[in-house]
This record gives sequence, C-alpha cells and structure tokens, in this order.
Amino acid sequence: MAPGLWWKMESDAAMTTLSKGMATVQGTRADPVPAAAAPAADVSTVLICPVTGLPVLRRPEWERVTFEPGFSLSAEIIGGSILLTHNQGRATLTGVQKAFDFTDALIESEIGDRPYIHILDYTQLEGTTLEGRRHFIHRMLARDRMAGVIFYGLSPMLRMSTKLGKRLNIIQIDVHIANHYAEALSLAGELMQKANKAALSELQPEGTTINHFRARDGSQHTILSREDWGFEREGYGLRFEVVDGHILHSSSRGILRAQHLPDLIALRDRIYGSLAGVYGPFYLVVGMRDLQGVERRARKCYMDAISAWHRKVSFQAYIIYGLNQFMAAVASFSKFTLPFKIHVVKDFDDALGIVSRDKRTLPASGPREAQASPAADQKPADTDGALEQLMEFIGRIDWENDGLALSEHVHQESPLGPVYDAISVIKSEVDDLLREKIRTEDALREARDELD
Repeated sequence: MAPGLWWKMESDAAMTTLSKGMATVQGTRADPVPAAAAPAADVSTVLICPVTGLPVLRRPEWERVTFEPGFSLSAEIIGGSILLTHNQGRATLTGVQKAFDFTDALIESEIGDRPYIHILDYTQLEGTTLEGRRHFIHRMLARDRMAGVIFYGLSPMLRMSTKLGKRLNIIQIDVHIANHYAEALSLAGELMQKANKAALSELQPEGTTINHFRARDGSQHTILSREDWGFEREGYGLRFEVVDGHILHSSSRGILRAQHLPDLIALRDRIYGSLAGVYGPFYLVVGMRDLQGVERRARKCYMDAISAWHRKVSFQAYIIYGLNQFMAAVASFSKFTLPFKIHVVKDFDDALGIVSRDKRTLPASGPREAQASPAADQKPADTDGALEQLMEFIGRIDWENDGLALSEHVHQESPLGPVYDAISVIKSEVDDLLREKIRTEDALREARDELD
C-alpha cells in the first residue's frame, strides 16, 4: 500500500456522520456554533499519536461536549480501536448518563463490532457523585465488546477506590491504572493484541517505525519515527523522531547552510502540527555528532528561528549533544541570549537523563529557571589571577589566521569560562567576515581586470 493511502482510507472511513447514533444524546458543545455557521462538509481531522504512531481521529462535535453545568468531555479514536476520553469537571448521575449515551453512540458509529479499549483521562476530573459512580460501573459492565479499561490521571482517592474495587471483585471488568498517556497507550497495545491476536504495530500506517531504547541508567524509552520525517539537501541531512511522546529529537549531518533552513523549519512544523498532542513537558533534543559545520549566516538565522518558534510553542529546554569544541562554545554563549534553557551534554543517553531530572524539578522550579548570576559571597577568591589569564589569552589572539586555540588557555574551572566562549564566538564571526571581504574584493578585482 502506498504511503499515505492508509491514512486516507482511515479518514474516509470516519466520514460517516453520527446523526442516527447521536439522536438520543443530550449533550451540547461547551462553545456552541450557530447553525448557520456550521460547515456543510465533514471536517474530521486525522493526526498522529506521538507514542504509537497510530492515526488519531477527531471531530469538532466530539470536543468539549457539556453534559451538565461543570462537566464536559472530549473524545477521540486512536487506531480505529481505542476510545480516549478526556473528562473535565465534576459529574453527577445525570452527567454520567448523558456521557455514556454519547460514547455509546460514538462506539457504534466509529468502531462497530470490533473489540476496543476505552482509555479515560481523569487528569482534570474533579469528582463524581456516588450515584454517578454506580451508574458508571453498571454501564461499563454492559459493554460486551470492550476488551479493557485504562485510567490515567486518577486522584489518590480514585486510585485507591479503583484498586479496592478490583480487589473486592466489585469491578468485574479488565481495569488498569496508568501513570500517564504513554503508559496507557502501551497497556492498550498489550490488551488489543490479546483481543485481536494482532500486534499494535500491524495497525500502524506504512512507513511508521516504533523502537524501544534502554538508556544507560536502565530507563526504557519509546521512539517513534516515520520515513517522511527527514530530508537530504546539498550536503546536509536531517532526521526527526519523537521520544516518549513529548521529546522531539533531531540528528543532523553534513554542513548546515542558510538555504537548508526553510526545509528544516517546514519539516519541524509539519511534524509537530501532525501530532495529536504532546503528552508531558515538551523538550527539544538535538544531535550534532555527525554535523561537520554550520555556516555563520545559517547559525544566526537558526537562532532567530528557534527563538520565534519558542514564542509559539513553549518547550522546557533545548538539549544539544555531540558538539565539537567551537560549537560547544557557541551553545554556552547562547545561554545568555536565548529565552529558554540550553544544556550541552555528551550523548543521547545524557540528554535523556537531563530530561528526566528536569521533569522532577518542574513543580518546584516552574517551566523556566532563571539564569541567576553567582551571589556576592560566592565570588571566586582568585579574581586577579583569572583576569590576568584572560588578558594573556586576548593578547595571544592571532588575528591574521583563522581559529582560536581555546583549549590551550581556558580551563573548565575558570570563573570566566563564559567570557572565553564569547570571545571564541566573536573571533569566528570576524574570521568569516574577513573571508567574505577577501572573496568580494577578489571578485571585484577580477571583474575590473576583465573590463580593462
């Protein structure tokens, strides 16, 4: 099957309306659209699950449906066999009844007679009345084609009561509790394999690959990639992949030039826009081990572009690995000029470690940690010696030749390390400008000689 055809078939299959099945549903949109403004054509959207690569079907009439004041629900179908509902607010018996009428009609219309899994996101659910919980269990038991139920985002009280219900056999359905979206999708894959006798990978679109990676610290990671998530242009290559549903990882090779940036930015935006959400704090991890160089103009334009993207898409940190000495100096200098956290690490494993540690600090430190300067009482004692070394370093700069022997004069423990990095970057910029000036003068000289 040709790439993309499976997606079209899945989207076309979703074009059937819910008018018959939804006739008895009494829910309303949280933000109702006047009838005259409603589009006549089907506006279903098929996106990509960032963990499994499966298609995610969404429709406007499934989003933020209000069943009673203070309780609403959004729904989507993943891979044609997984119903995911996001529940918000507090539900009474009335709200639970209407929500089940809505999801039953959706299952009948979109899933049909196939076994399916129901994943419930309770991250924003404030609670349910006792009558509502009893009705919930009653309606769940009546779903004979349901192969399992998975909750994530449970409050401590709901987590405890769910486990107790399973232990006492009050909940006589296959119930699982996941910590987050990625874990819920992994469990759903296992349950669907038991129900359909087929691996979840068999449902994935052509050209999609799922790999599992074990880091040095023992942590397990899921990596999603697609054949069309990369390009090769004029001596430069780039590949993207999504790690654990919330890390956009790229790896480059060759020489990055200014003419490559439009393709890079367009590909990145297309991939991010195709995802059905980023489930967790968003990180960018950039591998540059095979990158041979970056053109000066490309470096400046790229920094401007990534800063502009950060204003639209908030990411927690930008983590780079595999840098040579000069690019590491550029990254270190950029920490003071870019509006987001930058980390420079040795390899991909270290980058994943940074993400893990940063996520643990988010509740306390917030999404953005200030780049605070050392306090006065933390000022290094040997300031005079450090200044003398800096002046000696500046005095030894050879402005007649390219490059800077940074490693001969700078020690990692120097309190003026960022200053050395800045000087190294400035020297490189001057070298590039001088080379361009010489090339321009040579071209003008040749042109004059030809005219003479």
